[in-house]
Amino acid sequence: MIFLKFLLVIIFLILLIKIKVNIGLALVFSGLLCLFAYHIPNYMISRFAVLTLSDENNIQLLLTVYLIYLLLNLMEKKGRIRSLSGHMGKSKSALVFPAMLIGMIPMPGGAMVSAPFVGEIGESLKMDGEQKAFVNYWFRHVWEFGWPLYPAIILFMNGFIPIRFSTVFLGMIPFFLLTVMTGFFMIRHVRGPLRFGAVNWLGLLRIIYPILLLIILYAAFHINILISLGCAILLFVILEKIPIKDFLSAFKKIRYISMFLLIFGAMFFKTIVQEGEIFGSVGNITPWLLYLFFLALPFVVGFATGLTVAGVSIAFPVFMALLPDFGILHILALYALVFVGIILSPTHLCLVLTLDFFNVKLTALYRKYLIPAAIPLFAAAAIVAAAALWLNVS
Repeated sequence: MIFLKFLLVIIFLILLIKIKVNIGLALVFSGLLCLFAYHIPNYMISRFAVLTLSDENNIQLLLTVYLIYLLLNLMEKKGRIRSLSGHMGKSKSALVFPAMLIGMIPMPGGAMVSAPFVGEIGESLKMDGEQKAFVNYWFRHVWEFGWPLYPAIILFMNGFIPIRFSTVFLGMIPFFLLTVMTGFFMIRHVRGPLRFGAVNWLGLLRIIYPILLLIILYAAFHINILISLGCAILLFVILEKIPIKDFLSAFKKIRYISMFLLIFGAMFFKTIVQEGEIFGSVGNITPWLLYLFFLALPFVVGFATGLTVAGVSIAFPVFMALLPDFGILHILALYALVFVGIILSPTHLCLVLTLDFFNVKLTALYRKYLIPAAIPLFAAAAIVAAAALWLNVS
């Protein structure tokens, strides 16, 4: 019943988006439906809203998105984004490079950093909006499998599971390769060579140096994302000698209200799912349902929150308690199922921002790209799960 109710909530959310309700508002309304469906007292609405608005991480997230927009607007004014394809050539490798580069840093709203570059190169390859949105979103997240900067992987590295991280990392390599190959398969009809052409690396560096500085400060030196963005913006303004008039113009161009609604909606829904403990009353489960539960819980939690670390934090402890032989195959299957859930989640901030940037409908992206691309990963996870549960391999 818990999962049936949640399925109805997700259907309601998708219907709202389909009739062109603002995605942020659709998430708020869906969160309110969760309160009703799971009999959470009405007085909790104000508590969840206050938690969402006062959470320091959410405030930082909103400011991060605003600063990313400011940096991109400034780069656009200097013509940096438009000239990208001229320095990287027209190839599928050049197309996915920005998304994979920025994806190595799991910064909030990072999809907005790579989106203009993917869009520019995609235009040169005559790609439609859905294709560009898929590339920007999918290839940004291939690093979820094993890259040590992602929060869920950091959990693994710090003793969250009873398996050495080196073993988990090696086990995730096949899933990483499958994700990359699936992504390239989905854009097989794009006309253009696979390999890089003649790349003007010096010219490319002149375009992306603010992004590289951001990555170095945030990843290598662990400097706060807002400070890192501020340094990247300041350096760009100084080196490019941007006048105050152009800076203010770029500042005014930020879509403050729409971005606030998007982020508040996503975080409000997540707060209700987590603080309302929707999945905290599953209780005991009979053995014959274990396999279905194993497949469903990580997928649904990932789909509900759009966060890998949330899916891992909720699903993994459940099965570590249920399964005495919990081992590497359980870990790999659960993690892949969480990934499939978050990559399809309409609450995933990167997906929300990508849809907004490329002006693409969620249903179209689902039908043409995301669901077909996710099927091989889900199938692989289901096979590994079967091996873990029924062959007692740990």
